[in-house]
Amino acid sequence: MITCPEVKSYDFIASLGSACIVADKIQKNNLRLFSGPLDWIVSNPSSTIQFLGSEFNDFFKLNNLKTKGIHENNFTYLVEDTSYNLLFVHDFLKDSTISSQYLHLNSKYNRRISNFYRWCLKAESALFIMYFPGQDDYLPEVKELISTLKEKFPDLNFDLLILFLSDKKEARVSKVLENCYVGYVYHNESNWVDSDPFWRHLLRNFSINFSFKTIDLAGVSYLEDNYLDFKDTGKFVYTGLAQYENTGRWATGNRTRIGVKICDNLSLTVSTN
Repeated sequence: MITCPEVKSYDFIASLGSACIVADKIQKNNLRLFSGPLDWIVSNPSSTIQFLGSEFNDFFKLNNLKTKGIHENNFTYLVEDTSYNLLFVHDFLKDSTISSQYLHLNSKYNRRISNFYRWCLKAESALFIMYFPGQDDYLPEVKELISTLKEKFPDLNFDLLILFLSDKKEARVSKVLENCYVGYVYHNESNWVDSDPFWRHLLRNFSINFSFKTIDLAGVSYLEDNYLDFKDTGKFVYTGLAQYENTGRWATGNRTRIGVKICDNLSLTVSTN
């Protein structure tokens, strides 16, 4: 079963955890414009609310980190934050100690935290996507999360998409609060690719709006003389794109797809470097 809400677009879309699958799927659907601090760790709604409220004040402290095991990839340690029940799965290489890698990784997470707040404080609209591991009585935590986001980012017009993973082959979304959607999407833990079509259906009505604010925050540079070929869809100008889509998606990981809105017959050309 696949159902979708109304089409909506935002300056940016970001993962709030609680597992890597959220960042993975929004990246595969060309909706991930930057790396956030919660993208690639196993977290939980309670700790996320605390970190957002404190501007990640007690996040990734060395004294809280303990080795829990080795990842199945046999390359990285599973490192637990014992104070906040977090699990760092992809960061710590197995052939080095935690302490020897900490400074480099701490700098990386500080950059991601700063980048997250830069987008939240300067953008006008956003969609935050979060996986909830349990379905029992989840609304109180959702309301607390919304309240925290409103308090920290009062000028940001945001929606929240809460996701539950399902063993049924489905992708459905419904609106439960004024600015909150709840979705159920098929997941196969042993084969994440198997769920790609269902995530694609679920996310297809959420898109990046190519606002000037988004272009500025993403660091896209304008070309003065050297113009690239583009296709005019009637809504967007795309540059460096072999075939165009009408869903308002782009990818900035390798800057292969860039688009901007057409305003009053004025089209802008942007680089794809």
